[in-house]
Amino acid sequence: MSRAVPNRHSLRWTLAAAAGLTAGLAAAPLAAPLGAQLTDGQLRIAPTAMSWGIAADSGRVTVSQVGIPIFVAVPLGEKFAVDVGTSFATSSFSRRGVSRSLSGLTDVQLRGVWAITDALVLTVGVNAPTGQATVARENLELAGMIGTDVLTMPVPAYGIGPAFTGGLVFGADAAGWSLSGGMSVRQATGFRPFTDTTTRFVPGSEYRLAFNADRGYGSGRLALGLSGSAFGGQTYGTAATSTGSRLVAQAAWAGALGDGKPQLLLSAWHLFAAAGEFNSLPIPSQNLSNVQVAIGFGAGAATIEPTVEARLWNAGTGRTATLAILGLRTRIPVGDYTVSPGAAFGLGTFGHSLGVSVPFEGNATGYRLTLGMGRSF
Repeated sequence: MSRAVPNRHSLRWTLAAAAGLTAGLAAAPLAAPLGAQLTDGQLRIAPTAMSWGIAADSGRVTVSQVGIPIFVAVPLGEKFAVDVGTSFATSSFSRRGVSRSLSGLTDVQLRGVWAITDALVLTVGVNAPTGQATVARENLELAGMIGTDVLTMPVPAYGIGPAFTGGLVFGADAAGWSLSGGMSVRQATGFRPFTDTTTRFVPGSEYRLAFNADRGYGSGRLALGLSGSAFGGQTYGTAATSTGSRLVAQAAWAGALGDGKPQLLLSAWHLFAAAGEFNSLPIPSQNLSNVQVAIGFGAGAATIEPTVEARLWNAGTGRTATLAILGLRTRIPVGDYTVSPGAAFGLGTFGHSLGVSVPFEGNATGYRLTLGMGRSF
């Protein structure tokens, strides 16, 4: 069970908003202890294997990935902290007996934080281009599938080229609510997306806004969040392209069902992405909704948490999904470490038509295996 958000506004919760602004707009439950990433020393590694298979009329389609995200955070006194994260991933895509694969390190993301006051935080982030941003055109389907929002692959992209981010975050208490919010700007220098051409894609500036609020509600904590991003002018060679604005709304409640009884987490998020265009190819708008229920049971020092999740995706003609996901995750303290194995199985329907040689749609089944390991210091 994820920890509830803090009982009162604090530097930890302000830093949670800072982490989200610098790292990006993730659709993740607000009850996750993001602030701990910055106020405590942290070492985390989470090997994950994930695969989806679609039984389409045009032939079976399979997309799989084994990813190993690594994250380290180090506090530098009471007001400064730095963290660094990267991943290694092997991804594959097959259809009609033809398989494609990508393997390697992703970009390294380095972030620095300065707590100017307990309620005002400055963040600076750098994306070091250690990952593969340029791919062969025959791998375009693979890159598009692992980056599809609805599949939530552990590593959705290998590289985006050099980028720099700066942000400012505030926090305050008001009328029983703990509030935090902020803004950030990211500027990327661009990269060459395809191996068979020297044409470069140059992203425009990305502007982000985020707002979080939480308070006690019943026997637990209620957390609400709203974040959005908008993009400046972009070019692919001499052609203008556009990335649609994105908006993520989140809500979560975490608390005990009673004294000595299991913990309950209810969470939901919705992603809206406006229409865009790349290399004269229109990219339709999309809506993605996710609802999850988790119950945490104590088993000695360990926690066992079954989960039920429902996900709906609509991104234009031929791009839809309805998925149900059943999972089981645990947290086991082992000395100074916490080990978090988990497994999930999903089924439903999935269709895709953008950036693929032949559109496909059919019944989908998938799995996810994770072995998270972490230590605070």
